[in-house]
Amino acid sequence: MAIAEVGISAPSLILSLLPTLLIGIVMTIVSTVFLITTTPKDQKVTKTAEPTPRIQKMRRYAKFGFLIAVASSILQFSGNSFRAGSPNAPYAFPVLHENQLFLSVGILVGILIAFASTMSRILMEPAPAELQIRKILGVVLSYVSSALLLFTFGSFGLTLPIILPLIPLTLGIYLLRSKRNRLIVDILWILPGLLLFLGVAFNFKGVLLAADWSDLFQQISIIGVFNIVLMLGSAIFLLISDILAHVKTFVKSARRGLVSVLILIIVLATLFGVPLSRSVGVRPGSATGLSGSNTPFNVYSINASATFDSKNNLWIYQISARNYLSEETEIIEISAQKQPPSYFTLISEKRQLAPPFGEDIEVAGGEKTSEKIVVMPGATVTLKIFSKDPLLSIALIVKGGRYDISFLSFVT
Repeated sequence: MAIAEVGISAPSLILSLLPTLLIGIVMTIVSTVFLITTTPKDQKVTKTAEPTPRIQKMRRYAKFGFLIAVASSILQFSGNSFRAGSPNAPYAFPVLHENQLFLSVGILVGILIAFASTMSRILMEPAPAELQIRKILGVVLSYVSSALLLFTFGSFGLTLPIILPLIPLTLGIYLLRSKRNRLIVDILWILPGLLLFLGVAFNFKGVLLAADWSDLFQQISIIGVFNIVLMLGSAIFLLISDILAHVKTFVKSARRGLVSVLILIIVLATLFGVPLSRSVGVRPGSATGLSGSNTPFNVYSINASATFDSKNNLWIYQISARNYLSEETEIIEISAQKQPPSYFTLISEKRQLAPPFGEDIEVAGGEKTSEKIVVMPGATVTLKIFSKDPLLSIALIVKGGRYDISFLSFVT
C-alpha cells in the first residue's frame, strides 16, 4: 500500500520505526544496568505495602498505551481481512484499509507508551539487583512479543506465525510476576526456548541475508527471531541466577548486581554469536524456503529450483506456480537478494530483476511483456531467471500477493 500524498509506503515507514523501538529498549536496559551496578552498598531495599501515586499513574499510562495498540490492531485487521464478495472484490471497510499506515503507527506508539510506563514503574520500585534484571527482561519480552502479536494479527490475521511470540510472552509475564527461585520451572522454560532457538533462531543469519527489508512480513520475522533468542537467553539467565541464589558467597557479595549483568551479557552474546558465525551460500537444488499468501497463486504448489551452468558461468532459477483463480492474474515485479561477497556481511543487496521483463527472464505458460507477465485462469506459469550472481532469495510480486522463494543453504 502506498500513501500517494506523501510518497511513503507503509512497510518503509514501519522499517524505520521498529528499530526505534529496539534502540529505546537497549538504551533503557543500559541505563538501568548502570543504575543497578552503581547502587551504594549500604542502600537497603525497602518496599511499601501500597503503591505510591506515581507508580499508580505509570500503571494507568501502561494500560492506556496497550489499549491504543490493541484497538489499532483490531481496526487494522478489519481493514485488511474483510472483502465484499470474491477474493479480489473491494474491501468491506475501505477507510480502514486506506489508513493502514496510521493504524500501524498507532500500534507502535501504543506499545512504546506502555513499555516506557512499565519500565518507569519498575525503576521506581526498590528491589534486589537480580530481581530488577528479571523484571527488565520480563518487560522487554512482554512488549516485544505483544508488538509482534498485534502487528501479525493486524496485517495477516490468525496465521501460523502468531503462535511463535506466545511462548516468549508467557515467559515475560512469568518474569514480571514471579519472585521465588524455582529450579525445575526454570529448566522447563529452557526446553521450549531451546526448541524455538534450534528450529528458528539458529538460522538467524540466513533470515537476515535472505530478507527483503522493505517487506513488512520480513521485518516482523526478523524481530521474531530476535525475540526467540532473547527468550532463551532470559530462561538461561533465570536458571543461573536461581542457582547462584543458593550460594552464600554470591548472596553476600557487594558485586552480585555486576556479576548478574555480566552473566546476562555473556549468555546473550553467545546465543547471538553462534547463529551469526555460520556460513551462508547458494547451492544447486530445490528451494529451501517458501512463503506467501494464498492469492492468486497457491504457494504450496510452487516448484522452484536452482542450477549452475558452469560453461556459461550462469545461475538458473526455475519457478513454477499455478493460477487457481477464475480470472487472469499478473506478475508485476521480481526482485532478489544477492549473496554478499563477505562472510561478515549481515544485510544483502537487493536486486530489481523486473520490470522491465527482459531476456534474462524466460516465461512458459504466460504472456510476457516488458511491464508484466499475465497468467490465465488455471494456467501454470514457469519462469526461468538467469543471473551471473548467486541469489539467496527471489520475490514474485503480484496483484494481491507476494511470494518469497529462498535458495540459501548453510555451508558446513
